[in-house]
Amino acid sequence: FRAWTQSGSSIGQVLKKSGVDGQFMSFFPRNQQNYERLAEFFKSHDLPDVVSWLNGQRTLGAKLEIQQKVREMLQEEEEVGEIIAQIKASTVGMDLRETDIIPSVYSGIMESPDWNKKADLVGDQALRHLKSCHKLLSAFCTTDAAQVLLLVKIQ
Repeated sequence: FRAWTQSGSSIGQVLKKSGVDGQFMSFFPRNQQNYERLAEFFKSHDLPDVVSWLNGQRTLGAKLEIQQKVREMLQEEEEVGEIIAQIKASTVGMDLRETDIIPSVYSGIMESPDWNKKADLVGDQALRHLKSCHKLLSAFCTTDAAQVLLLVKIQ
């Protein structure tokens, strides 16, 4: 890793080119296959680039998990309050801001229904669906930045 960082190459790019970015954890013993232990290891060996890449991978994984959880819970017609509680519980200790969470929540909401095949009916269906999920969106849109990001995502 030190040679890669000294050569000026990005750790993420090198791992992606070699095809091992998704299998990175499997290179370490089972008892060390968690982000905290690996981050501690790479910090102790003075490799901050690897630590930042690991944090990015962890954040990406959390965002995808939130999106999948929202989609599945809406398809199972769970209560909005339960969905909010699940998302908040899963993000504890992850250091995710609302601006990290809201795009995943919106994507999960929009992936949950089966959309009408007729293009002229999809707009009305989407509006009804978003109205039914407005509490879920408003729970994670308390800052101006999150609201702007949601508007951009909707567009």
